[in-house]
Amino acid sequence: MTDITINQFDYSRVIHFYETFKSRAFQNINSDESFELSLEEKLDSSGQFFLINDLIQLKGVYYSKGAYSFFGAKPGQMDPSVIFNAIHPDDIKRFSNARVKLIKLGMEIFNNKLDKMCLSSNFRVKNSTGKYVDLLFQNYVCLNEAPHKTVFAIQVNTNITGMIKIRHGYHYYVGSDLSYYRYPDKDYLKIGNIFTDREWEILNLIANGLESDQIAEKLFLSVHTINRHRQNILNKTRKKTTHDLVIELQERGLI
Repeated sequence: MTDITINQFDYSRVIHFYETFKSRAFQNINSDESFELSLEEKLDSSGQFFLINDLIQLKGVYYSKGAYSFFGAKPGQMDPSVIFNAIHPDDIKRFSNARVKLIKLGMEIFNNKLDKMCLSSNFRVKNSTGKYVDLLFQNYVCLNEAPHKTVFAIQVNTNITGMIKIRHGYHYYVGSDLSYYRYPDKDYLKIGNIFTDREWEILNLIANGLESDQIAEKLFLSVHTINRHRQNILNKTRKKTTHDLVIELQERGLI
């Protein structure tokens, strides 16, 4: 297990903020209150910021000071469109797919089909200096009953530029294991990136419509070897067919 340093932020502080102010719909929060000042200081020291989105009303309801600083937005000017416009053009499709997935999770929780969930992935995002950085989006998604029933996504963002070189695709996690809502380490960022160079190459060829014999010919390998790689891929992902896996990867914008 990776050691947690003093600068790594404890996400329970964000949950505590959420629990404290949710009944007020995150309105009329005094930024000079000692609790929020301490929270902002801890976030700043770990290079992070957070925001809260209402997934039913499809709007942002709270942005920490760090969010305004990161995007270079003035008070009152932050909304989801600011973030969308900052996404790297090559990541927009994947970001849109992740957003759709997040909203679907919100609807399933709203209809009581799911409990609390986490969804996280990383995207290249332009900061206030005009530079693209690798930004991790970690969402804690939960039901809120008062003052009205809705679902909130409490999103912590972390600049992970240089923390890890991801070989294939991107970090991606969606599930009910709330232990993943924590400061990221290298093992955490590897989640969703489980394929070898050869497996990734074969998956892309499958996505392009090639059969095993065609892939074998293209890669100068035997059909037996290609089929062995395909079986290893299925074992890793617990999918019944590579076709199902390719569809999922395409929906996530990875291939």
